[in-house]
Amino acid sequence: MVSMIFCVSANPNVSQLNALQPSQTTMSELVFYDIVGKNVGAKAWSPSTWIIRFALNYKGLNYRTEWIEFPDVEAVCKNIGAAPTGTKPDGVTPRYTVPVLYDPSTQTVISDSSKIADYLEKTYPDRPTLVPAGTRGLQAAFRAAVMSAIDIPLYMLCILPGGLNLSPRAFAYYRTTREAMVGKKLEEITPEGEESAKRWRELEAGLTKVATWFVANGDTPFIGGDVPCFGDVLLAARLAWPRAVWGEESDAWKRLSDFDEESFALNIKGLKYRTEWVEYPDIEGLCKKLGAGPTGTQSDGSPYYTLPVIYDPSTHTVVADSIPIAEYLDDTYPDTPRLFAPGTRGLHAAFRSALAAASRADDPLWNLIVRTREADEGKTLEEIAPEGEVRQGMLEVYEKQVLVKIASWYQANGNTTFIMGDDIPSNSDILVVSRFMWAKQTLGADSEVWTRIVSVDGGRWGRFMQAFEKYTQVV
Repeated sequence: MVSMIFCVSANPNVSQLNALQPSQTTMSELVFYDIVGKNVGAKAWSPSTWIIRFALNYKGLNYRTEWIEFPDVEAVCKNIGAAPTGTKPDGVTPRYTVPVLYDPSTQTVISDSSKIADYLEKTYPDRPTLVPAGTRGLQAAFRAAVMSAIDIPLYMLCILPGGLNLSPRAFAYYRTTREAMVGKKLEEITPEGEESAKRWRELEAGLTKVATWFVANGDTPFIGGDVPCFGDVLLAARLAWPRAVWGEESDAWKRLSDFDEESFALNIKGLKYRTEWVEYPDIEGLCKKLGAGPTGTQSDGSPYYTLPVIYDPSTHTVVADSIPIAEYLDDTYPDTPRLFAPGTRGLHAAFRSALAAASRADDPLWNLIVRTREADEGKTLEEIAPEGEVRQGMLEVYEKQVLVKIASWYQANGNTTFIMGDDIPSNSDILVVSRFMWAKQTLGADSEVWTRIVSVDGGRWGRFMQAFEKYTQVV
């Protein structure tokens, strides 16, 4: 389901993509720089610039669009004093991109969609916010999760139609620069036949994953709840791209637009509980006895039973799997500290996905601390566990690609202790701390791995773990 086009609900209305129109006000007129498309209904088409167009429309800010062609972007940016947003493939030459915004009331020029969005939030605080207090880190993770879920197949399906929406001069520039980036002709990048079918399956699988985040948010139209947040704008902009370059009447757009498809928590909430300790071989038998459903399937298709499981005698309810348990606790005990702030369950679901993408089962930490079972391929644990230089290399990869990436989401929220602030941890913090506790308990607090984890980003994760000390009791 394409529930995410500025009507982010279970049953989307694609026409609402354009529902937010700029308000006419008496304030100074902002100048918004965008790349012009040539086809009818596709003048505005770039996913990067749609992010800011949606934001301006939602905030009701008065603006006008300066349409420019691809080959002229760099010259225009230099002329108005817009900073480069990166470097070209040579790694040295500055690269200039749109969107760019000029605000005559402050005489400020801003480039890069994230920086423009931040500027609008800070400069016009009386307008509807797209970044509710405490959600900046979650929304950074949401962005990473969306990119991981849909960007590659979407890019491959849209790159050539995107170029064909440009003037001949702009298309020639577009072709040269894009082909230099990927080392292939646009026609080679664009999938056909079985490859196209494969990319469509990937895109629909990604959208199915994204849809689950909206479902997690309950009966609300947006990932931000009853009103949109920056995550909604980001996703709507992603999907405005294929709608523009494929055309609203195309079979491809019709297909896409019709598509459908634990103990920390108890301690934080201050609930009284006791632990029933279970041996690994006994988990399935116990779950069946309690009436706890399976949480997945094994490689042969048979049900797979896991912990945690809780039994609540006050409601005679058995709940399996950490996320349903957290949701149950919030719903059943609303007078205790909440694990999901109102309207954020979808963002937390996306955070989960982003965390999983950053910390896959085959990542270095998994290889470093697996101790409990033989490998599926028939290898022993000793054969799996890396040693020497291989181990050191995995540690460096884990530190740079996993720990630093997760830290960036917390930095986005203003370097707060927890993902939504300094006061109370949320369910997403629990997901992170549980993984760290696994490493600490398995490898030891004096191990090299643990020492490196707690020292990353100036000791962020060490302070994070200290803040969780009050919630680590086991009863």
